[in-house]
Amino acid sequence: MAKGKAVTSSPTKVFIIRTMIRIFSVLPKFVGVWIGSLFASISRWTKSRAYTTTKTNLEQCLPELNDEQRQKIIQQSLAHTGRLFSEAAKIWCKDNAESWLDNVY
Repeated sequence: MAKGKAVTSSPTKVFIIRTMIRIFSVLPKFVGVWIGSLFASISRWTKSRAYTTTKTNLEQCLPELNDEQRQKIIQQSLAHTGRLFSEAAKIWCKDNAESWLDNVY
């Protein structure tokens, strides 16, 4: 049996998440790229956990980079994380996932 606090989700929250996954699964690839860029921008503006973690890691691992170089890497990293949402949705929904995977790389 799992340890820790039991997690329960409201039916409304589950519905919204499932709907978003379905929507992402049918969007074309270029929209996924746009979503990734939007996610990166919002993360940077709101100083999200993803942004602050990426920034901290870069400061510790690559101290020789200046702030401009770090910001460029942070933007790219968060954009790729954002793209993952639409890519994962296509796989989870399995709507022509195999043919879509052939065109990813």
